[in-house]
Amino acid sequence: MGEEDSIKLDATLTGRRVYLKLGFVDEYHLSRMQRTVPVNVSVATTAKPVYRNDLLQLAAFDRNFFEAGRQPLLEWMWEGGQRFSFIVEQDNEIQGYCMGRQGYNYTHIGPLVAKNLRIAKELLTAALKNCTGQPVILDAMHFEPQWLQWLKAIGFSEQRSFVRMYKGVNKYPEGSQNQFAILGPEFG
Repeated sequence: MGEEDSIKLDATLTGRRVYLKLGFVDEYHLSRMQRTVPVNVSVATTAKPVYRNDLLQLAAFDRNFFEAGRQPLLEWMWEGGQRFSFIVEQDNEIQGYCMGRQGYNYTHIGPLVAKNLRIAKELLTAALKNCTGQPVILDAMHFEPQWLQWLKAIGFSEQRSFVRMYKGVNKYPEGSQNQFAILGPEFG
């Protein structure tokens, strides 16, 4: 592994068997969820758009769950996908946020980080209102079974599943219960 203490990757279920033989260990499961047909979502939401002056506080909130400074990444996401970027606040404190990006074939929502399931639903509801003209995907974590059930109820289906795996020392374990969707496997 050279100078690095660990290697992380996202394996398909077929690839997982190969990586297990190479000494990789499962960290958590996630599914690429796809919605091709809009379904009316009737969740009341207090989510508001993210503005540039929110990004510093949003990055501090994000650091609580990722144990790493991702401010440049979050700023990049916001600059390219403002219409998918929302926060929920209570008493002037962020309770959750989501972002997204426009791809060639899909609108991808993620990351979505929230203190609870209700807030996660509010955030996704707000973002979905701005997803028109092409299918939507998100890479959903498996920690909250009610989250996956709700996604299916609003028209999402599993496109494929992944397993986040690592080899070596896992100094920065991910998979917080508050991560409802990740930015995407290609971002690690």
